[in-house]
Amino acid sequence: MENVLATDTFRPETTVFLCSDSVAANRALHESCRRYFRHRGLDTKVVFVKTDLMAVGPVINTLRQVTAEYEDCALDITGGSDAVLFACGLFCAEAPLPVFTFSRRSSRFYNIRNAGFIDRQPANLSYSVRDVFLMAGAEIQEGRDQADSLSEHQDQFPGFYGICDDFRRGWTDAVSYFQQISAPDKTGGFTMEAGGAWQVKGPQGHRLKADPALLNRLAGLGFLRDLEMEEGRSVRFRFADAAVRFWLRDVGSFLELYVWDVCRRSGLFGDLRVSTVVNWDGLPPRDAVTNEIDVMAVRGIKPLLLSCKACPVKTEAVNELAVLRDRFGGQMAAAAVVTTYPCKAVTRRRAMELGMDIIDRADLSEGRLLARLKALSSVSQRR
Repeated sequence: MENVLATDTFRPETTVFLCSDSVAANRALHESCRRYFRHRGLDTKVVFVKTDLMAVGPVINTLRQVTAEYEDCALDITGGSDAVLFACGLFCAEAPLPVFTFSRRSSRFYNIRNAGFIDRQPANLSYSVRDVFLMAGAEIQEGRDQADSLSEHQDQFPGFYGICDDFRRGWTDAVSYFQQISAPDKTGGFTMEAGGAWQVKGPQGHRLKADPALLNRLAGLGFLRDLEMEEGRSVRFRFADAAVRFWLRDVGSFLELYVWDVCRRSGLFGDLRVSTVVNWDGLPPRDAVTNEIDVMAVRGIKPLLLSCKACPVKTEAVNELAVLRDRFGGQMAAAAVVTTYPCKAVTRRRAMELGMDIIDRADLSEGRLLARLKALSSVSQRR
């Protein structure tokens, strides 16, 4: 985002990127940048000029060449390395061009020199989740859109979370039970009908038993229909629809839906998605590297990535989320793991080292989730 924010805000005729040899030779990256600006409705000409970003002399010489070709230009020093910033400072001693930067803390552009027309101007932009992915050269992989199902069931999500929380000790076994009595047919298709014995054999060989209290709660919520139970013998019901079938056969969906719903009700975010599959380089699905982000929200220009875990959090999950945050949002983004379990000190310490947060069972049970989301999404985070 540091690379495109000024162009998005000021809409210049041309944007020149000083870059390394590898970036200058990466045609796919160039096209993804141009594709992003077209998506944003900009006809800005984009130019990539290679230089040695770790050597002051080459950077100054490149700046001389660029400013000679583009006389009416300004220099944006947001994000660059220390060597580049030092070179820019030396260059500005000989050339009085306007220089500005962007502050993540205040979400404003600031005049460094001769750029009073920019000073303290806010970044009055509102990015969508798709915008954030596109600016990183990625794309949302289609086929997992739950928009209609989310809208239809959103009033039930707090109740769904409450049920799962009340039955949390047996929730994994309950999901396994649902999977066993609603298995796809031989063609891979499925119906909304489910039924089977009171006790069934689980995937690891242990016995799974129907929980009548849980089934009645889910039926009362409207997730199960035509529930019939013969104690100790059999169970039959229909899932409300395909989305409910998926959610009840997936251990972590209840937490993702709850977090999404709290974000939605907060009114803080301009765009919000759940279970988003990201194609890293926009390649055909067969060749693509993909990741799923449980909940992603954008407040103005600030992305928030949330990983939801209905299990204890390990440091590997924290490391993975940090990679996704840095790839899809960079220094502008915030991230946190939300877990229904208490968090160990070693995991929380690792999250702090990576500039991330952990929202654990204590936060959820004591009603602090919304406050934590507000703090994470404020512009003063991650300076």
